[in-house]
Amino acid sequence: MLLVRSDTLPEGPNWAYELKLDGYRPVGIKSYGVAHLRSRNNKSFDGKYPAIVQALARLPDKTVLDGEVVALNESKIPEKSTGKDAPRGGPQFFGFPNIPTKVVTENAKAGSRKS
Repeated sequence: MLLVRSDTLPEGPNWAYELKLDGYRPVGIKSYGVAHLRSRNNKSFDGKYPAIVQALARLPDKTVLDGEVVALNESKIPEKSTGKDAPRGGPQFFGFPNIPTKVVTENAKAGSRKS
């Protein structure tokens, strides 16, 4: 679909809007009692975002969350920075539970053996 400039947003039942987060897109996994945060190419983000991994550990086993890690500025607006220079509150994980569990669970088993 090509971009069309407009001063107003379309309205009606055929339109839906979502917040553009613009962060990293990892997958949060709780499997076999262990939580992990993995990149799209199966690299560990566990050490980079330990607070998020701790939060994932409180979820039930066999939980898989596609998500995005972003930092929120003081106005609670997402910003690209998700490192040590992140605004107050640190990185936040917005989870979207929509990945087939069996596929990711098999990847989690492989990732657990590598970590």
